[in-house]
Amino acid sequence: MSEKQPLHTLNYALALGLTSSIAIITLGIGSMVFNWGEGIVVLIAQCYIGYEPSIKGSLIGACWAFVDGFIAGFFISWIYNRFLKLTNS
Repeated sequence: MSEKQPLHTLNYALALGLTSSIAIITLGIGSMVFNWGEGIVVLIAQCYIGYEPSIKGSLIGACWAFVDGFIAGFFISWIYNRFLKLTNS
C-alpha cells in the first residue's frame, strides 16, 4: 500500500484562491454580457462588497474570492496534513 503524501499548504491555498477568483470573474462578466446567473451574482454580492455584473465589479469580486479561497485552501490543507500525520503514526 502506498503512503499518502502531504499537501503543500501554500500551493494548495494559491490554487484554490486563483480558481475561486477565476470563477467569480467568469460569472460576473457572463452575467454582464449574456444576462445569465444574475441571481447568483446578487446572492454573492451580499458577501462580497462591490461585486456586480461589470468589469470593475468582477475584479472586486475576484479579489474577495481570492482571499476567501486562499484562507479556505490554507486551512483545508493544514487540517488534511494534521490528519495524515495522525493516521501515519
